Amino acid sequence: LHGLAVTDVSLQLLDEVSKPHILYRKCIYLSPRPNLESIHRKILKEEFRVLKHPPPRPSIQCITYANYLSYFWANNNNTQETLGIKKGSVNEWVRCHNNDLPYTEDTTTSIIIVMLH
Repeated sequence: LHGLAVTDVSLQLLDEVSKPHILYRKCIYLSPRPNLESIHRKILKEEFRVLKHPPPRPSIQCITYANYLSYFWANNNNTQETLGIKKGSVNEWVRCHNNDLPYTEDTTTSIIIVMLH
């Protein structure tokens, strides 16, 4: 027991919850590369050879799994052709991640005031 009637089991269960979004499972990236099963799927296999920086593959139950799939969608030749992207204009599309953009976050707080007339 850890004081306020919090047991080891309770702490273990709380550790499985995403702190920013308590209704979501805590997601841990398994690997910096897609697992071998995913590259054998037809749609991913067609494009896998040309992709140099695939994102880490989260568990399929994670809310970030859609972001993982968006990398393959954005780099798919059919997608790019349909969107009218000129072939060869971008070698590889990637999503922005935390700390990827070259800016300094210097705003500690902000207040937005909406005035109604």
